Amino acid sequence: MPEPLAHIFNDLSYRIHLYIIKRMRKMRFYISVIIFNLFAIISYCSEKVGNSLHYPHANQIDTIKHDGIIRTFKLYIPASYSDTIKSALVIALHGYGNTATEMEEACKLNDKADSEGFIIVYPDGFNYSKDANETQYWNASRKFDRGKKRIDDVGFISNMIDEICKYYSIDKNRIFATGFSNGASMCYHLGRELSCKIAAIAPHSGYMIYNPKRVTKCKVPVLHIHGLKDGIAKYNEKWIEYVLCHWESKDACKQVADTTIQNGDYLIKEWISSGTRLYLSNIGKHDWFNSQNSCIEANDIIWDFFKEHPKKNE
Repeated sequence: MPEPLAHIFNDLSYRIHLYIIKRMRKMRFYISVIIFNLFAIISYCSEKVGNSLHYPHANQIDTIKHDGIIRTFKLYIPASYSDTIKSALVIALHGYGNTATEMEEACKLNDKADSEGFIIVYPDGFNYSKDANETQYWNASRKFDRGKKRIDDVGFISNMIDEICKYYSIDKNRIFATGFSNGASMCYHLGRELSCKIAAIAPHSGYMIYNPKRVTKCKVPVLHIHGLKDGIAKYNEKWIEYVLCHWESKDACKQVADTTIQNGDYLIKEWISSGTRLYLSNIGKHDWFNSQNSCIEANDIIWDFFKEHPKKNE
């Protein structure tokens, strides 16, 4: 190559080389900025939603320690959940000898949660035996404790609610409880002991097992569901209606309900003054009710009742 052309070529190559280096430096700078911002976004998202997505672990057994005892519960989060919206929380309590997972499978409340957008927690009762296969149940009052170690189920559930509220966007005016059989008894117990934390309760096929004539600090409406064909928790009209009638007052109330609706499938009674309602299936047995086993869709009735009764400032 002639010398003048070589000189020009070398000069051009040098300029191109400098240009490439400068561009690479700028690219490295831009890449560094992008990576930094990416990590910042990830960190921000983790702070805002990471806890709610990863703790407590949705759809599997989680734990909390209360009174030195490891207690378990299972949380269901609907796909529509968002930190930007306050969700209702429904506590679903299993029956005697059952588990949180069995309650979840039996009542199928998750389907209702998906369509309505509320969160459900299924806590486990305490197993009083060292044998893991033995029965677990709820200490629905001291009379139910049968002289065994007094387990503070009210305290456990109260702490569980607080723990969930730390990590999820919960509307504290819409915390509700329902329960089946022994879980229904515990539901009544929670309504008494946590009246300012729980907005309304829906006991299903169970009893309140202590004297109801003690005024709750805050108003808690009650929906009681039962079946006339229940052979385990047999329907005791006198006791159940007495409980419902006196739920919010020590004073005598009229035993005749304010509203009564009856057809061939079910009976509904309502005491307006005490904010209580009875839903009685004529053919229902000791099952969680649906249209096939009782002509009553318990999940629809319960959720409609809960929607009507958020906690009000008192």
